[in-house]
Amino acid sequence: MQHLRNVPYKLYVDFLKNQGCKLTRTKASHEHYTRHDLLRQITVQSNVSPVPEFIILNGLRTLGLTKNDFFKWVAGDVKLNEEEIEIEDVKEFDKK
Repeated sequence: MQHLRNVPYKLYVDFLKNQGCKLTRTKASHEHYTRHDLLRQITVQSNVSPVPEFIILNGLRTLGLTKNDFFKWVAGDVKLNEEEIEIEDVKEFDKK
């Protein structure tokens, strides 16, 4: 089973934007993203990197997606086995 550990803040925000979410407001260090078809907003703390796993899971649940959908997006929409996708491999993305 894969875990969503060590997901950089920038990678998660890029994922939200790729899913059509837009930053609607910022209050202190909390950024709020929404999309026209969502019933709830997705809240992310901009001062916490890596993003905690429960925050990512809540966002995925709000979007109606699974962890596998996130891993496929990280891998560039390439269909891979779960064992082949290592979230630690995306740490280099944070350096860009």
